[in-house]
Amino acid sequence: MMVAKFKFKETRTMKKKLILVLSLLFLTGFVAKSFALMGVTDVRVRGKKATVVLDGFLKISEIEVLRRGNRIKIKPPIYVSKSGRIYPQVKFLSSELEHRVAAAIKMGKPLGSKSKRLAYRVSKLSLYNSRRRRSSLRAFAAVSFNDEIEVECKIMSGRRGAWVAWPARPPESGRKWIQQVSIIKPAIKKRVEKSVIRRYKKETSYSAVIVPGGKTLPLKVTDVEVTPVESVGSVKAIASIVLNNAIKISEIKVKKISGRTSLKFPEYVSKRGRIYPQVKVLDPATEKEIISAVRKKEPSSETSNKISFKISKFSLFNRSSSSKLKAFCSVVFNNKIEIECKVMEGKWGPWISWPARPPEGGGKWIQQVEIKDRNLAKVIEKALVSRYNEETGGGSNEEEEGY
Repeated sequence: MMVAKFKFKETRTMKKKLILVLSLLFLTGFVAKSFALMGVTDVRVRGKKATVVLDGFLKISEIEVLRRGNRIKIKPPIYVSKSGRIYPQVKFLSSELEHRVAAAIKMGKPLGSKSKRLAYRVSKLSLYNSRRRRSSLRAFAAVSFNDEIEVECKIMSGRRGAWVAWPARPPESGRKWIQQVSIIKPAIKKRVEKSVIRRYKKETSYSAVIVPGGKTLPLKVTDVEVTPVESVGSVKAIASIVLNNAIKISEIKVKKISGRTSLKFPEYVSKRGRIYPQVKVLDPATEKEIISAVRKKEPSSETSNKISFKISKFSLFNRSSSSKLKAFCSVVFNNKIEIECKVMEGKWGPWISWPARPPEGGGKWIQQVEIKDRNLAKVIEKALVSRYNEETGGGSNEEEEGY
């Protein structure tokens, strides 16, 4: 009986120790997470507008402050186009950082300390193909800092070459634009902008050789990027690939089921919930090669830059005369992969829309497929527009459908 009582006390003591250890681990993890958060090192509030500085270098101005009793809500700066479309210029990737910024604005004083290290990456970049003759805008980009906040920017061309424009708006009176976001530490600004320009130059360096006739040719992965994500079911990462130095496919979901890797290419989901695949791999060997490149995070061992294409589907959209959508199309490349696209009507006539999706927080659509070689894009899109003109009686078909 004494032995049983002793064992009972011993077990109860061990349980208490275990609870204490788990509590310490939880608190340690919580403190570490809080410490890693970017600090609000300066804050200024004037009426319904606020300005904050994060980690002593990232200055965000014109934050709208909405107060309801003791509660506060903040809205980061936006850009409103001439057509009235709203584009968020700053996006909080971490709800904890958003709450910290709101709390600092509410108190009217700094909150938290600088994070130990600066981590940044060019989180997106899409080239701007102007249908106007003159435009200094070359690309839209975004930079994320410490995976906690994302800031939009633009690549512009000037007399001294490409440069980065951070969010700003035209003044109500006067000429000088009002800066909404700026990097106030020159050394950090130089490093970040150098990375953005380097990424822009890479995006504009792709070049392919066009082979006429819609022929069967090798299709190789010439570039690949894989970003791990917090496990959502079987999805372990998001990948983007470039095929034959010309066709970029992004937002590929990398799945792992029972140790096997599979890929889910971009899809379009209609308002009714119908799913339309935007990319189809027609050749099993090519599919295996793409999976292998994504799994290894390396391009194919062999390379190619030859592209041959043909229009495999063309269907006019006649349900609504007021719709900008005019036709559904698909293009087959090297007889290995098929990509969906659309003919849209714009101010300057018909143009081609490649697969893209609207962002969660609003703003510019996220491109899922891009023809990186501009000459190739021009040839394909001219063939598609020519086909549209032929189908609608708007012009003659001067281009071959297979090239």
